[in-house]
Amino acid sequence: MKEVLKTRYMSEKVQRLQQLKTKENNKSVRKFNKDIIAFIVDVNANKAEIKAAVEQIYNVKVDAVNTSITSTKMRRVRGRTGETQAKKKAYVTLKPGFSVDL
Repeated sequence: MKEVLKTRYMSEKVQRLQQLKTKENNKSVRKFNKDIIAFIVDVNANKAEIKAAVEQIYNVKVDAVNTSITSTKMRRVRGRTGETQAKKKAYVTLKPGFSVDL
């Protein structure tokens, strides 16, 4: 089995999604009562493989998996051109009652 999950990913977006979970008085954010965690995953991994890997490693039930791919960008360092690597991020929504400790 190939390595699907590469590393946990923490950004401002992920932190805000986790903070919205605690605001119960606002009706528009009630849908965020589930835990959302983010990972950098293999570019060739699909949603079913990501879901199976998270459920197996963390012993939780996954509700949904959303993915986004960031393309390569041209960079120049000391006069030489190169490219950054393409990354695939997976935002995994857990079912109610399940959580992952940092």
